[in-house]
Amino acid sequence: MSNLRDNIQVVLVRPRFPENIGMCARACANMGISRLALVQPELWQDAQGNPEPRYQEKALSLATSAGREVVGQMKIFSSLEDALSESTLSIGATARTGGWRQGVLTPAQAMEHLCAHISDGGRVSLVFGPEDKGLDNTSIELCSHLVNIPTAGEPSLNLAQAVLALLYELSRVLPFERREQPPRPGRARRSPLISLAQQELLIDRLKAAMLALDTLPAENSNYFMLPIRRLVSRSQIRHNEFSILMGICNKIIGMARSAGRGSGEPPSGLS
Repeated sequence: MSNLRDNIQVVLVRPRFPENIGMCARACANMGISRLALVQPELWQDAQGNPEPRYQEKALSLATSAGREVVGQMKIFSSLEDALSESTLSIGATARTGGWRQGVLTPAQAMEHLCAHISDGGRVSLVFGPEDKGLDNTSIELCSHLVNIPTAGEPSLNLAQAVLALLYELSRVLPFERREQPPRPGRARRSPLISLAQQELLIDRLKAAMLALDTLPAENSNYFMLPIRRLVSRSQIRHNEFSILMGICNKIIGMARSAGRGSGEPPSGLS
């Protein structure tokens, strides 16, 4: 039996200071999370992409013995899309709300949703932005859900504090001794959930089909696709359902092209 926490990844987007990376690793280790990923860390690698020893030492000094292993197996990514490519759900932490940042969950709601998702075979990334500005709108668009940690006044949480706060809330709904149960004998295993990369592909196909049917304004189409994007992100679509939806979209695009109503991109073949 594998630990359900193995299906949780903490992602730090453009972290500025190695010390904060070390403290986040310590927070992860204390809460039973072994997977930590960095996206374009400001002070970590040299020009050749190799970790610089001086930055590693700064991180390790604050990771303490508890977080050293987390730092040692940490992964570095050039983009948030790459960091999330194997996840089936992403939850972004934000101090700001309004505008594109709608439907923000409380920590308790977010962790209950996360727990239900990984219990159903999903893989979740908890995404945190840079220390000074937090996640930008481009990063927010890649998050399936948003979570806000309430504070008494103007938010001033340290990056590691934010990580620890959410992971502690997780421990309230996912006790450390909880283990994934094997499938019951004779019970068919469900089709796995699609990845975030496949969600993006489906959204692109839906957009192309809607454009072909003239049901989506071509101008500022990404904005009008936001409700569809939110629908896809919370629907927990499985591989067999993904194949059906992709087939419907591709059929619509093909018929519209034959009728001379749209160009539509050729199907990518990913299923």
